[in-house]
Amino acid sequence: MASLLSRLLGAWQTGGSAGREAAGVTVRRRGNTAEARRRLGRIAVTAPRLESLGDRVTVGPRLGQPRSWICQYQGIDPTAVAKSRAEAILIDTSPDGARESRFTPEQMVAMRTGPDGRPRRVIGYMSIGEAEFCRFYWQEAWTHGRKRSLDAPHWLELPNEANWEGNWKIRFWDPEWQSIIVDARDSFLNRIIDQGYDGVLLDVVEAYGYWMDADRGADRRPTAAGEMVGFVRRIADHARRARGRPDFAVVPINAERLLVYPEYRAAISAVCREEVLFEQTGPADRKPGVRRREPADLEDILSHLRLATADRIPVLALEYLLDRPEDRATIDRAADQLRAEGFWPYFSTRDLDRLAEVVAAPGQVLASAQ
Repeated sequence: MASLLSRLLGAWQTGGSAGREAAGVTVRRRGNTAEARRRLGRIAVTAPRLESLGDRVTVGPRLGQPRSWICQYQGIDPTAVAKSRAEAILIDTSPDGARESRFTPEQMVAMRTGPDGRPRRVIGYMSIGEAEFCRFYWQEAWTHGRKRSLDAPHWLELPNEANWEGNWKIRFWDPEWQSIIVDARDSFLNRIIDQGYDGVLLDVVEAYGYWMDADRGADRRPTAAGEMVGFVRRIADHARRARGRPDFAVVPINAERLLVYPEYRAAISAVCREEVLFEQTGPADRKPGVRRREPADLEDILSHLRLATADRIPVLALEYLLDRPEDRATIDRAADQLRAEGFWPYFSTRDLDRLAEVVAAPGQVLASAQ
């Protein structure tokens, strides 16, 4: 115990990613404070004509209507995932998010095959709106604790304000960052494709709102929404055309306001929306409770998600209702409400650190994930 404590303290004091990984520290990705997410989510975007990609524009394959799905980012047991009856699986690219512990080819084959022998889609996590210290591209020399060093790339901005250790805001439109994600031979996207995933789960897409916020002052970037749409389209185009995977799924998380762009809807295969009915009541890194959304806020979210369902784009609704008994008591009613909108619900812990029960298709009962 003393040895482990020393390793943990040493890792956090040095601020180095390698030390944190060696100590076995799990850092959950994603997350602004609830207020920050609300503010950025309400930044209005319009749909001006985007710069055309010409004949390279592809209409993405839809994910289909999975009768069940699961999502897990931490502590992933590939054997348990393989036994799940879910038809779509949204997971990180390794059991713990660390850069050198990716799933083996054998594990990928097992997870992509359901217990009944039928193939199913496994979608790999990739943050495109923030940089994460645990990823292969990160260099320790870029930062000293929560400060940029002189060696930091120009696209690296500020640490995440919600104190998610190791997450940094970035200038996502910068060619160097987009090369790390898409263009380089060993890019994040190419790694996911080569690893055998059937699609990519895009996180922190709503980062465009940070740059469009009036609080940015002279650094405000009014074009950020359109540039994020272009970034997502480039990801889809690279996977489907450059890499020859026309069936490759692209699933953004949140950022439903971008659905006003027809080009965005054409590129994506589904949209995963966290906290449709319930929102957290405090900073995400402090395991807060939840409360029902205000009617006006809920209607704003639903009005944009209905743009997806109108285009037959599946909406995967993720609610964090498993952390407290009083929240778990609301699951059945929430599932009915989400299914009434045509959404496909899933309920989990905020840390997404375990497999939860599969929520079956409308008209069916809850079934165990195991």
